[in-house]
Amino acid sequence: MRFNITIQTNGPYWVTGAHEIQVSEITLGDEGVPEQLTLRSSLPLRPDGTALCRCGQSRNKPYCDGHHAKTGFDGTETASRQPYEEAAGVQAGPLAVLTDQENLCAFARFCDGGGKIWRLIESPRLTDVARANREAGLCPSGRLKVWDRHSRLQTSPEPQTSALQLLEDPAIDASAALAVSGSFTLQSANGEPYPERQRMTLCRCGHSGNKPFCDGSHASTHWQDGL
Repeated sequence: MRFNITIQTNGPYWVTGAHEIQVSEITLGDEGVPEQLTLRSSLPLRPDGTALCRCGQSRNKPYCDGHHAKTGFDGTETASRQPYEEAAGVQAGPLAVLTDQENLCAFARFCDGGGKIWRLIESPRLTDVARANREAGLCPSGRLKVWDRHSRLQTSPEPQTSALQLLEDPAIDASAALAVSGSFTLQSANGEPYPERQRMTLCRCGHSGNKPFCDGSHASTHWQDGL
């Protein structure tokens, strides 16, 4: 399944080609940090098009109800269009290399386990590198990727199926980003496509300073979608 997301000027995300959107919870592990996503429920979408709230103020979330027009929502897109390969920083360890586009961080915190992924990548132990691979693969924004230092091939996993997920983060008392994964296109309000990536997190609280992408503002505002 391949779907398309078109950003409406100061309005919602218009999604076509998708049948459902999942509600998934960021679940903590034994270390008290995020370890996995747990599916809570699924909500229907119309394959021919569904408007999803982007301003954060709809009374029918996750669907748009027109509140963006009543409140004068400013949904101006300010995010860079620079491809990941050019924008990401590089940290080389003895066995693996971490690429990190920091401005994509959506504060999901899957990178915190084991003393954080940046420590794991510096380790000569295969178990630490394996954990770094898992943590990078869980990062919903696509900020982090791990590569074999010698072959230069990516070793952290990418999504095998396409999905839309409304992230819930009860540990910080907030509803989080709209996570998009797999095969999809994201088109700007001006008609230009964003560089393709297999993982993105889109702002749905309306407060991000890096629209259309999530920048973790839901955490500081404790935004709730009521789902």
